[in-house]
Amino acid sequence: MAMKEIPILFSAPMVQAIISFLKGMTRRTRGLEKINIDPSAYYLQTLFLHATGRFTFAPRDPMHAITDADIIEVKCPYGQPGDLLWVRETYLKPPFITQKLLREGADTWPKFDYKASCDEYEIEQYKEWDWQIKPSIHMPKAAARIWLQVVEIRVERLHDISEDNARREGVKFASSTIGPCYLDYINGGYNAMTTAYHSFRSLWRKINGNKSWDLNPWVWVIEFKILSTTGKPELATCNTQPESIKI
Repeated sequence: MAMKEIPILFSAPMVQAIISFLKGMTRRTRGLEKINIDPSAYYLQTLFLHATGRFTFAPRDPMHAITDADIIEVKCPYGQPGDLLWVRETYLKPPFITQKLLREGADTWPKFDYKASCDEYEIEQYKEWDWQIKPSIHMPKAAARIWLQVVEIRVERLHDISEDNARREGVKFASSTIGPCYLDYINGGYNAMTTAYHSFRSLWRKINGNKSWDLNPWVWVIEFKILSTTGKPELATCNTQPESIKI
C-alpha cells in the first residue's frame, strides 16, 4: 500500500522544537469529537491500527449488555505507521517579481520563508518588500519544508501523558540554580514549571483552552520521526535521516 501524504498544522514554537529535533510526538483530538462529548463514558475496547487504521470504543454502561450498535469506531485522520506528514506552518510569500525587483536583487530571494525561523527585524524587512505573511492553514504542499513519518499511533486520555512524553512533546527547557525548569506557555517564564508535565499542561491550555484540559479528552498520540526540515525528502534517503528525538 502506498504511503499517504497528510498535512498537519503546528504552531511556531512547536515548529522550532521540531527543527531543533526536540519534538517527536504530538497529541490531537480531531476525529474523536463524538467520544469527547463525555470521554469518561467510554473505554478503548480494541484496536486494529496496523490492519485497518481504526480503533473501537465501547460505553461504560453496566445497566445493559453492549451490542454492536453501542460500539463507536474511529479512524485516525493522521494516517498510520509509515505514512508521511507534511507540516503546515505560518509562512511568508514573496510578491509578484517585477523587472524592478529583479534589478534590486529579487532573483536571490527564496521561494518562501517561515515565521518560526525569522526574528522581528527580518519580518519587518520582508514586509517592506511587500512579502505576505500567510496563515498555516493556507500553506500549499509545495511550500512545506518539514516532512515527518508516522512511527506509531495510539489513543489515550490527555492527563495520562508521562513526564518523558511531555518532554518529547517539545516543551521548552532551561536550566537554573533550582534545577530543571520548563516554560510556562500562559504566563511566560520558567521558575513556576519544574516538570515537563506542567509545562505541557500550560501549552495545551494556551492552544485549546482551560475547558479542554479539564475535560481530559481522548487524544491521538502520534509518534513520528523527522525526515526533512528543508523540503520534501527523496524516499530513497528517508532512512538516513534521524530516527530518534533528543530529549
